[in-house]
Amino acid sequence: MIEKWQSIIHHVVNIHSWYCADVVHQCGHPAISATDARVKIWLKAGSPAHKALTDVVNDKKLLKDMKMMTRFKHTGDLEVYHNLLLKYAPKRLHFPYAGMKARLQLAVLDHNENVGRLQASTEEGEPRYDMVFPKQSKRWVIRNIYEPKTYNFVQRLMDNIVQRRKDASILYRDKSSFVCTPQLAKNLANIEKPDKSVAIAAHVSRLRSTYICICIVCRP
Repeated sequence: MIEKWQSIIHHVVNIHSWYCADVVHQCGHPAISATDARVKIWLKAGSPAHKALTDVVNDKKLLKDMKMMTRFKHTGDLEVYHNLLLKYAPKRLHFPYAGMKARLQLAVLDHNENVGRLQASTEEGEPRYDMVFPKQSKRWVIRNIYEPKTYNFVQRLMDNIVQRRKDASILYRDKSSFVCTPQLAKNLANIEKPDKSVAIAAHVSRLRSTYICICIVCRP
């Protein structure tokens, strides 16, 4: 990640391959034609602008923080969970509190059971891959094919429901059988709501003052 970040120093001066690195030796974009290279505006190597950019890119504190990001700041698993959550709670639909809580819990059970699946393999034991064409990158990329998902949590959940129903010590009206809706405030404001007429008057006055200032500045 750090070498890819530092590669910008070469890219901005129209150098797209180099050997002064351990892992990243070229830019990740497609080859730039000679015509496009002549049209683009590049920095001059060693110029004040290029030196200033180099100082920023190679800042020791920034590179130190980036090492931490490489290990702990990837959001891929979180994005996978958010996509899975849409399966149980689509954004276009409204759910009551109890229903939304249950759907979130189902999404968590599904995610936890299937997170960390191994890569699938062929009968010969070779890892399986697929080729996809993301709209963002506009180029073909290779992605791993993982083992099929499992839904064993569903059967365990159903078994627990049946066992709870058979338990004579648990009454239907037991508090544990219901989801308690929390008493939430109407809004998140931590100050008292002002009178509407006073707020409108202050808003109009502020707009009028701004208009007068603009007219004074623009007057020839």
